[in-house]
Amino acid sequence: MIIWIASYPKSGNTWVRSLLSAYLYSEDGNFNFNLLKKILNFPSKKYLEHFTKDFSDLKKVSQYWIPAQERINLYNENKSIFLKTHSALCTLENNQFTNKQNTQAVIYIVRDPRNVITSIANHYSMNINESYNFMIDSNRILTADKWGSDNFGISDVLGSWSQHYKSWQNIKFAHILNIKYEDLISDTKKTCLEIINFLQKFTNIKINNKKISKTIE
Repeated sequence: MIIWIASYPKSGNTWVRSLLSAYLYSEDGNFNFNLLKKILNFPSKKYLEHFTKDFSDLKKVSQYWIPAQERINLYNENKSIFLKTHSALCTLENNQFTNKQNTQAVIYIVRDPRNVITSIANHYSMNINESYNFMIDSNRILTADKWGSDNFGISDVLGSWSQHYKSWQNIKFAHILNIKYEDLISDTKKTCLEIINFLQKFTNIKINNKKISKTIE
């Protein structure tokens, strides 16, 4: 079953993925960038190319969101699998982004939107007004050709910052843990332990303080 690592862009998703991948998929907690491949992005061509080769029409692609997740869970024999997403918990053309049958839990990372504005402005070479307009756009979609690269994946439905946040907070069919970017900064170890304690409800993950310290280092 899928455990989502979800966030609006520039909110700490890669940081949480880095912590988890180093802790879960290394022997001693030492991080390297190859470990991030253990927690891939969804939606992406890797998971959807079995159903379609045409990713230009997001409305058509959305009909494969659930079938792709069903296939992921089938191949993982219903074990927990972590996936990163920037998508809102949305419905497009009556197609749900995910559902109860495919989602085990959610880790949602939230960052003060005032800081998200400046981070997006810096990342995408915008001025502050452009970044602000990006974040309040209820029709905002991230597309690979404009906002990413060849390995970016497939278009993500964002909506506005507020819509994105509320969409995941309103999830009714899975447990959700909210992580603040600011807490990751102020007390990384405490936040990391909070994540691990949450995951213990769904996985056989163990607490190893030495490994946690190495991961944070």
